[in-house]
Amino acid sequence: MPRCKAPVIAYAVLDQLLVGADARTAFEADGLLDQLKKALAERALNAEMDHLERDLNLIFSMRWPVGHLNAMSRFGTATGYFPARPFESYSSRLGIAMSRRGQKCKDRATDVWERRWRSGRLAMIARLRRAEAALALVLAWGIVFLLPTAWMKRLFGRVDAPTLATAVDKAELARVLSVMRRLNWVAELLPWSSTCLVRALAGRLLLDRRGIRGGVVRFGVKLDRNRVHAHAWLMLGPVPILGGEEAERYTPIADLKR
Repeated sequence: MPRCKAPVIAYAVLDQLLVGADARTAFEADGLLDQLKKALAERALNAEMDHLERDLNLIFSMRWPVGHLNAMSRFGTATGYFPARPFESYSSRLGIAMSRRGQKCKDRATDVWERRWRSGRLAMIARLRRAEAALALVLAWGIVFLLPTAWMKRLFGRVDAPTLATAVDKAELARVLSVMRRLNWVAELLPWSSTCLVRALAGRLLLDRRGIRGGVVRFGVKLDRNRVHAHAWLMLGPVPILGGEEAERYTPIADLKR
């Protein structure tokens, strides 16, 4: 009787694979045969990756020659300098690169947060300054239309004849002009019309709040078609800082100053 050929895979191994499974379903989709193919492919891929990582670690961790070396080529001799260990291991280099990228992302996020915080802070400051200008206009309106004239003199000083004032620092003048432009802008947004005297007194209040001395409310008159027109504007030294666009057509008659 002819002798049976030895199996490629031992019957004991096949019996272990078929434990708890039906042999009739081994060739179906996602059956035992497909699972075995998948396991063998994963085993081969993992072994290849382990071999590649060992080779890379060996390349990047080896010691290179130190000093000046001569490299021969068909173009001649080239001299170069090689450090003792130009690279670290593959894993450490990968960790350093990831840490640097994480630090860059962190720095970028910090910069974005700082810009947003700075812009939000500047917007809040601008809103507070506009509210300050509106409050000064309301107080000046109440002083002009609700309080007696004696209270105006008590708050802003005496009424004298117009006099020449000294020069003002340019930096301080630029700062004051910015404040007055904001005051004019807010006055246009209010639901009521702010007269020239109300704006001039509001400007004086803002100057006093900032500790800037030398603000003078100047009164002037002009004759137009047999009618007398009055105007008030704010001066800082010799420079009109509020309401000075129309001041040239008026003749100064008095100053309200401390």
